Amino acid sequence: THGRGNYQPRVLEKELLAYERDKSAVVFLNNRGDTGFDTRTMQTSFAPGTKLIDLTGNATNLSIDPSNNMPDVVTVNASGQVTLTVKRNGTAGTSTFNDQGYVVYGLPTPVGSLAISNASATLNGATPSAANNGTNLLTSMPVVKVDSFNVTLNTTPVVLPDSTTDVSAGGDRAYLKINGGINLNGNAGVDFVDPNGTQYGFENFITKNSPLFTGGDGQFIQAIDATQLAEGPNYIEARAYRQRSDGGPDVYSSFKRVVYVDRLAPMSAVDSVVTLSDSTRQFRVRSLDQTANRVQFLLNQVGSQTEAQVLATVGSTNFSGGQIDRDVFAFGYSPLAMRSGNQVLTVVTREQTGNFSVQRIPGISVIISGRGLGVGDLDGNNSYAAADVNGPQGIEFLTYPNFSGQTNHTFGLPGPAADVDANGLLDTRDLLALRARYISVGAPAAAINEARAAELRRANINNSPASSPGDAADIDFLYTQIGATSNIWRPDLNVDNAVTQADVDLIVRNIFLSEYGDANLDRIVNINDFAQLAANFNLPGGWAVGNFNGDALVNIGDFALLAGNFNFAGTGDLPRAAIPEPVSSIILAAIPVLLRRRI
Repeated sequence: THGRGNYQPRVLEKELLAYERDKSAVVFLNNRGDTGFDTRTMQTSFAPGTKLIDLTGNATNLSIDPSNNMPDVVTVNASGQVTLTVKRNGTAGTSTFNDQGYVVYGLPTPVGSLAISNASATLNGATPSAANNGTNLLTSMPVVKVDSFNVTLNTTPVVLPDSTTDVSAGGDRAYLKINGGINLNGNAGVDFVDPNGTQYGFENFITKNSPLFTGGDGQFIQAIDATQLAEGPNYIEARAYRQRSDGGPDVYSSFKRVVYVDRLAPMSAVDSVVTLSDSTRQFRVRSLDQTANRVQFLLNQVGSQTEAQVLATVGSTNFSGGQIDRDVFAFGYSPLAMRSGNQVLTVVTREQTGNFSVQRIPGISVIISGRGLGVGDLDGNNSYAAADVNGPQGIEFLTYPNFSGQTNHTFGLPGPAADVDANGLLDTRDLLALRARYISVGAPAAAINEARAAELRRANINNSPASSPGDAADIDFLYTQIGATSNIWRPDLNVDNAVTQADVDLIVRNIFLSEYGDANLDRIVNINDFAQLAANFNLPGGWAVGNFNGDALVNIGDFALLAGNFNFAGTGDLPRAAIPEPVSSIILAAIPVLLRRRI
């Protein structure tokens, strides 16, 4: 605050040193180890009549200077001199040193306080002790949960210890900085960018700017857009400057506060999974905004679990991870509690304000020796087989809500191996993706074939009979379910909680591996399908007789679908493996005949 002005030595003796920072402050240092005080009169650069106050607090501290040997205020005499007294470092009656042999007298600067508006709570500071060192706050922090708040600096007239008022010390200007210096008042950039100036990184107060020296009320206000600040602690400093009509360098008072911005819930992300020496898998989670003071871990919970259920399970402290870095928390699981595959981690991230978030983080691939091959090995026996599809822990058992009382989205121990699409939910999407997984890892033909059979069983939307594979009648039934809103598990093939044309596209292209126009579902759109359509043109009917658009009538619209896909030939391995070829001349020649049948 007073560290400017040229260095001017004023007293240089064996055990005493006094120097001046030109027109800012005078420093007086004592190196004697006995008791008592030393006084010297020294020249200064201050104008006669200037009053200087002790800036260290030593002169006003009764335990250091009970007899008031060191003046609280000194006045520069007509010759520009001051008489200063400094204490020696000895402690009476002992052989110890108190290191109190220093005093600094400088120009008075503004006094006041810094306030934060719109705070909803306060995080209280604590006195440091052996028990809380490094963990408790040293200062109280107001908590701001809204998008804006005001920083207000209130300065008051400066009354010196001798009861006189220093008008210049009231101040003629003030500036504000948050953190390292950011644009706070909407200007093109930070107002002060000269690194050699005491205002470097600071901004003008523009909401209100009313200095005492110019006749104002001493209040400075700046509205702050909290959305531009980081979550967590933000460091605020205001500097109020003494008026310097004497041409001296800047001297100022610094007012500091820390505000805790808490607009958003704390969020975390998986940092890594580490294998410890005892084969424990340690899940490490990183607090993205570095505000977390506790993270609680749950592994492979059901996808339908509500936030309230998660909170009831973890309580306030259960399943808490250890903090291994400022923003990293870790929790270990025995490999026997897991199965290889895509794990799901549910984390409750908490911060010291009481704010929290519950996140379900899926798709964490973990392969554990002896605990299965991973995705597709649902029973964890380190092989891929038909039982992984239709066995007691097979994918049908996990994804069909009506199998043995299972609830859709159940996860549990086999879940990681069944979560083929790594979204943390077990449903039709995983069943339909399993065969491609088996093909990619070179699984035995029995597993691949059973996965294909499961796809066709899933296409049995009309459930007649329950064990039958899907057929054209299921497409017809699916069309009747478009727009349905209740009991839609079977027709909602793409699991988007609605029955739409997209579900028809899926059953035709992804399950039957064909295209619109394939009346007999042999994965080829050819003259045989056209013959069915022609024989039933303008007649009611379903997919098998040529009604491909689900409007209950075989007509020109269905012909257009067939013609557009004529010569389509699927490979039978994966969906949409072939591209339709141009419509043949036979089909084109049939158009006039079909049109005559419409009359």
